[in-house]
Amino acid sequence: MTPLDFLNLLWQFKAEELYILIWTLQDKRSHWCRDVSQATALVEACRHMDVYTGVGLSPSDLGPHQRCPAGKIAGLSGQWADFDLRSEAHSKRALPATIPEALSIVPASMPPTIVLATGNGAHAWWLYKEPQVFDSDPERQEAASLAARWQTCLRVAAANHGWAFDRLSDLSRVLRVAGTTNFKDPANPKPVEVFSFTGRRYNPSDFDEFLDELGI
Repeated sequence: MTPLDFLNLLWQFKAEELYILIWTLQDKRSHWCRDVSQATALVEACRHMDVYTGVGLSPSDLGPHQRCPAGKIAGLSGQWADFDLRSEAHSKRALPATIPEALSIVPASMPPTIVLATGNGAHAWWLYKEPQVFDSDPERQEAASLAARWQTCLRVAAANHGWAFDRLSDLSRVLRVAGTTNFKDPANPKPVEVFSFTGRRYNPSDFDEFLDELGI
């Protein structure tokens, strides 16, 4: 999957006035894009670096040295999870050894839309049928609560296997872009590529109802 394909999955139907964040690790630089084509061009220009995109949209261009804080995020593409795998990069914690093992903690009735193999782990996305845009602070707070509840669900499931799982539910989170490269070990760069793709889309209410049933 190319960066264009991936960013289209996330943001093809976003509100025109909102900004996509493309963030590069080596220079810790934020790039703000109004459309997918601009975002893709930036990703392509930064192929020599570790490239990420925000899980949330920004209401404005915040410049090269700032990421949009969680309290200002204007919308989301869906839910997400960051799975670490047992490796030299994560040697001190109890972790699953493979991506299928990691994904075994995901409820069978809620399969991810797409899972990326990131080199030393995996990023899973449960994409909404269309980006969720917040019209008020209470709506944003409700979305933040839902993200935290979903991450708690996964963390409890991981604990049942004896595995660590970081509850990375902040709306300002950034995750890797498909079709780029993980350069954290410069001597051993690894591709960021699609592990699985179901294409399934969700509504926020699907997560709310599922978590209510679990009492989370």
